[in-house]
Amino acid sequence: MFIEFTSFLKVYTQYVKDFPQAQDAFDSLKAKNTRFSKFLQDCKTNPGTTGLELDAYLILPIQRIPRYNLLLGEMVKHTWADHHDYASLKKALEKMQEVALYINERKREADSINKIVEIQSKFHGKIENLQDPHRRFVREGVLMVLRDPPKGPKDRIFILFNDKLLLVKTGKTLFKREEEYILLETHEVRVIAAQVDLQNPTTFVMRRGDPTLVLEQRPILYRLVASSAEERDNWIKDVNQAAEESDKKFQRNH
Repeated sequence: MFIEFTSFLKVYTQYVKDFPQAQDAFDSLKAKNTRFSKFLQDCKTNPGTTGLELDAYLILPIQRIPRYNLLLGEMVKHTWADHHDYASLKKALEKMQEVALYINERKREADSINKIVEIQSKFHGKIENLQDPHRRFVREGVLMVLRDPPKGPKDRIFILFNDKLLLVKTGKTLFKREEEYILLETHEVRVIAAQVDLQNPTTFVMRRGDPTLVLEQRPILYRLVASSAEERDNWIKDVNQAAEESDKKFQRNH
């Protein structure tokens, strides 16, 4: 049965992608609408609901695929290799794992698209359209940029995509109270490389230049301070991985 119907389980993808927005809408309505809140309480006390609220049922489809994987994994684990059902169980488990991977990938893509739309909406002034079909969000965070005197260090927001690196500051505009993003610099990520700066456990540098050059031959673009050694290492890993993948794509197309 699992082998036959696993491909149809990919229909859960849309539900998984929309679940966070559905949960937010549910929580908001529950907090603001007393009639809805009372309805939920009445449902909870109904014997037919086994004491569960609506949101407990909303998450059940999200849990279904992982539970199928756990079930099939246990069945394979406790079935003899020479049993006539063993090969079919292994194949069913493999197909179910493929479905889980497919759903997770689509969910990550949807999250990335939503994040890019959110970032685009924060910018003030002229900026290119960030919503490219091939663009993926990687990382965003505040790093301290170290500069030679008399400028001194400045906290700046760095936004890393799979193809671009943006340097941003925040500021308030005349007509809006909340802070907006102001673009300072943008770089193609394929020409960026990050490496540890041994002066401090949380500092690192980003270099910019031809990817074919030895790293030390590429001039320093930024000398940066992260909030922790872990954050520094994550930035270095993500920047270099994005640069490597972007350069491979560039080489294939040229």
